[in-house]
Amino acid sequence: MAQLLQYYKSFQGAKNNTAAPTFEDLSIDDNLSELERVVRYCKSSIALQRLVHVKMLADVAKSVGFECTNEHILPLLEHISVDFESAIRSHLCDQIAFIAQFCATEGGEAGYQVVLDVVLPILAQLLEDDKVDVRQAASAALVTVAQIVQPLDLGQHVLTIILQLAHEDDNEEMRMTASELLNLLAEHLGFDLCKQFVIPEVVSLAEDPVFRVRKSTALNFQNVCKVGGEYELFERLMPAFVRLSKDDMYRVRRACAESLCEISKHVSDDIRAGVLVEIFLRLAQDPSKLVKQSVLQQSGMFISTLPPRVINSVILDHYCNMVNTPTGDMAVDAELRHYCAYSFPGVLQTVGSERWPQLRQVYHTLVQSSDTNVKQTLALSLHEVAKILGMKLAEEELLAVFEEMIQDIEVVRMGVIKYLADFLRLLSMPCRVSYLPLLDDILQTTSPFNWRLRKTFASQLPELVTLPPPQNVFSTLFPLAMSLLQDPVAQVRLESFKGIAKMMLVLQPGYVPSYLVEKEDGTSCPPPPVTEEEGTQYLVGVSRAINALVHGETYQHRQLWAELSLQLVKDLPREVFEKYFVYGVLQLTSDPVLNVRVSIAEMLSGWSPTHLAPWENKDSPWKWLLDRPDIRQCVQRLSSDDKDVYIAMRKLQPYFPDIEFKNLSCRGMKHAPGGAIPVGSDKIDSSHDDCNVPVVAADSPPSSVGKEGISPPSSLSSYCEEDEEDENEEAMDTFASDESKEMLVRQVKVTRRCTPSPTKGGVLAPEDIVVSDEESPIAVSSPSAEPNPTSLHLHDNDDDDDSPSAAYDGKLYTEVESVSKAPAQAEIRMPPTAPVDVADVNLDVTEYEDANVCESSTLAEGGETVTPDDFCEFTSPLESGSTSTEEDATKEEIEGDAY
Repeated sequence: MAQLLQYYKSFQGAKNNTAAPTFEDLSIDDNLSELERVVRYCKSSIALQRLVHVKMLADVAKSVGFECTNEHILPLLEHISVDFESAIRSHLCDQIAFIAQFCATEGGEAGYQVVLDVVLPILAQLLEDDKVDVRQAASAALVTVAQIVQPLDLGQHVLTIILQLAHEDDNEEMRMTASELLNLLAEHLGFDLCKQFVIPEVVSLAEDPVFRVRKSTALNFQNVCKVGGEYELFERLMPAFVRLSKDDMYRVRRACAESLCEISKHVSDDIRAGVLVEIFLRLAQDPSKLVKQSVLQQSGMFISTLPPRVINSVILDHYCNMVNTPTGDMAVDAELRHYCAYSFPGVLQTVGSERWPQLRQVYHTLVQSSDTNVKQTLALSLHEVAKILGMKLAEEELLAVFEEMIQDIEVVRMGVIKYLADFLRLLSMPCRVSYLPLLDDILQTTSPFNWRLRKTFASQLPELVTLPPPQNVFSTLFPLAMSLLQDPVAQVRLESFKGIAKMMLVLQPGYVPSYLVEKEDGTSCPPPPVTEEEGTQYLVGVSRAINALVHGETYQHRQLWAELSLQLVKDLPREVFEKYFVYGVLQLTSDPVLNVRVSIAEMLSGWSPTHLAPWENKDSPWKWLLDRPDIRQCVQRLSSDDKDVYIAMRKLQPYFPDIEFKNLSCRGMKHAPGGAIPVGSDKIDSSHDDCNVPVVAADSPPSSVGKEGISPPSSLSSYCEEDEEDENEEAMDTFASDESKEMLVRQVKVTRRCTPSPTKGGVLAPEDIVVSDEESPIAVSSPSAEPNPTSLHLHDNDDDDDSPSAAYDGKLYTEVESVSKAPAQAEIRMPPTAPVDVADVNLDVTEYEDANVCESSTLAEGGETVTPDDFCEFTSPLESGSTSTEEDATKEEIEGDAY
């Protein structure tokens, strides 16, 4: 209230010496309705109360309806329009436009008549106000209300108001307002009214004895030229504009220079070449420095409107001179360079790539500018310049610029990254692929606090994954996508979802890349589709890295998977989602953490707004998803849960009328109300020899989870009762012992780092992991971790990580417990021809047919013994696996890479 009193004092100013209002004066009767408050306090003696309630007029009118508005609110408008406070009159103009639209929409013919008889006369009165801000607000309101008026009524009720202002010979302010309104309403008034009334009035105002009126007319010419017609332009409007461009007052000539570009957009090529070019060249030699400055500022945009046949070297030189400090004033010249950079793509597109030699020096001079605004502007338009130049010239001229900008300050980087996919698409395939490794450097060398840059990068993923061959997508973009998926900032993670889904579409069998390959005879054709073997192995690798989140150490990881699954079910084909991701839904339905179950519930009911409900559209992905018997079990379990789960799940009531959805209080509960055992946990086949996956019983639908799905944890029933837990762990241990009999180690040769590391700012170096091809221990070097700037705003939680208060630390590490359980397999089998660039490791190809070949290994530093079961290619940081049988073994953190 003290602030309101202070505001009131400043609002009243020094008009009188009366004391400021007290608390009682400013108090509002809470027993009044909104309509009663508006009617009472819009006539209050306290200006602050009037101002507050005038701002409520439109909202109250909508809430009470047309009849009450017509009876109670409209009578207030005339009284408020003569309020002695200009701020109140100005806000009335804003409100009156909305009230007019409401009356015309809701009141029918009566409401339209109110607009003509009540609203327009009040606006006519406000247009003659002595305060500039009130007149401007009234002009904007009149333009809005004029859109409501029918064409037959425009002349009598709208145009007459403007003409009356134009004929105010004693008030130049009214004539200036008239010139603005004639330009703003020219298109709406139409050709006939413009020809008969508007154009003659504009020509008359262009010859007004007061230079301020002539200046206003010169600035408000373009829309009249757009509607006037060719004959009227040649005979009346252009002669008037030429006279204004030769006016004795430099302010009028400067106004002509500023409006030259907009006029050029709405006239014919003959007028551009015959009239406007002459005006441009004459004003460029004007004796006034300010006029010349305005012409140079508009030169680039003016040239972009001209036909190329009239752009001679003289015209182009005026534009090019903007980079050569033409005025000698540092501030002005810096502004001119910014204008030059802004209009460069338009100028280049107009003159064509064949005249690039004339503009090449200008462009490279701008690139070397120390002005951040100039470089940022060029970065944002780099892809447009490349599109105009074509592939060959772009690679010759712009690659060095691209490399320089991508290593510049972050605001310039942001400009390049925003259109990164558009730029790379314009390059040849070898050049395009060669720059993919640079993308990782962008993320690694950017401040960890600049999350907006990472978000922009994530937004480019859907387009980036379509550019290179699938093997390069898997080897280079897949690790980057997973890094963005696990970013510490939620906005970055959410932005990466579409890119992850698009990447899986690109890597699936049968996908035909969108680019063309050149044949020996010079023709181009699409590349061959992804083979079944390659596509399957790609999808297995990607899905296992994603599904590692299902068994994450903290609930945030599992919640992240649930949020991602919503995007996956929208974008992926049914067979892909069912094969690789349905099992995750079954697992997390019984998650003990409420936040995870809420995300699963939102996924199961998340069809809006992009899809119709499954009972309205049989092609909806939720149709087949909800028809699955196991998903029905998930719905049954989530039907009675906490309020947040209930809010999401009750949307499914029409689809499951036989299920009762209830809101329960889960405060203090350590298990999910629907049960702690995951859905389908009884369908594990321990004899399966491919990977740890659930196998569905014979009576289940054939579209159930396939063997390439996610690897369940060694202790699947980790939240079950003790007897059930022992039985399931025994089955998993038997299964894991069969799995550990064979390990395939592939040679992976890379030239760059792609994975997080504790020692080099989140990058795993070759010396961190070295595995030889001999029957020798697996040497794993784990240097002492250095502080990672990415984790400065994070913290480790030594308590229960599944508690909702546990912070998502964003780190990539696995906590190895000293319990006997099977390792979580995450091996990725890649096609032999694919150049894999997924980890900085050098592994020689050696196929161990017996697990005893490497039955013992030694850690490089710790000297502890591990077995082949302890090492797994592409082990996710969110999985936990250990085959140590030492009862007194202690916990240790092994920082590694998920990919």
